[in-house]
Amino acid sequence: MTNRSDFEAIADRQREAQQKKDFDDHQNSMAGRDTGRLKRTFTGAASRGPSDLRNKLSNTTAQMSTLDMLLTDPLFAARHATVSDLLAQAENSINSALAELQNEIVRVRGNLQDTLDNANRLPDGTRVFRDADGNVYTEAGRLVGAEEVGAIEWKENAPLYEDFLRQKNAVETLVEKIERLMRFRIDVLGKARHQLNDPDDPPSLDDLDEIEKDIREASARIFEHDEAIENTPEETHRRVSNIKLPLLGN
Repeated sequence: MTNRSDFEAIADRQREAQQKKDFDDHQNSMAGRDTGRLKRTFTGAASRGPSDLRNKLSNTTAQMSTLDMLLTDPLFAARHATVSDLLAQAENSINSALAELQNEIVRVRGNLQDTLDNANRLPDGTRVFRDADGNVYTEAGRLVGAEEVGAIEWKENAPLYEDFLRQKNAVETLVEKIERLMRFRIDVLGKARHQLNDPDDPPSLDDLDEIEKDIREASARIFEHDEAIENTPEETHRRVSNIKLPLLGN
């Protein structure tokens, strides 16, 4: 975070800017051009003495937070604005992606429920599914014995065990992906916003570079290829694969 050297660097830049302004005023004055310097220097001085002016300046400075003081430096303000804009872009992108994933999970949960509703059942009501090899499994994954299989009243066009597993995996995969994005929003973006807006312990220029790096690197990782999606139904695979975090601006 900020330290004494940060303020010293800002003071140096402000002193150099003032020296340049004084030199320009002098040059304009020698050329007979109105510099506005007297107006800047003496406006209101007739009604306020030197002590009043010093007190007002001191009170104004005392009311400023550390962040406010840093933002008076053009270099810091510009860098802070750039990182803040990047953060806002990442937040908007994540919120949009989460909204799309929430819509998709509603759809796949509906499909899973339809699959469960159409499943065969044991006499005690336990849902069961037959796989492509003829084996029968319960919803919980237990292999059903021959005696229990004989008691099942088979439905026509009941879903296969493979269908059930794909639907179940689709829901679990989407839940995990949504949780991952929410953790990213809190752990990376939320942390960055706290750092950028901390009035008493704001980031230094080096911190701003690190914040930007964290946002960019984490954003690039968040939508890396997800092998779990490969085992979901084709429609879910297509929809989720199309949900990407846009490239963040340079």
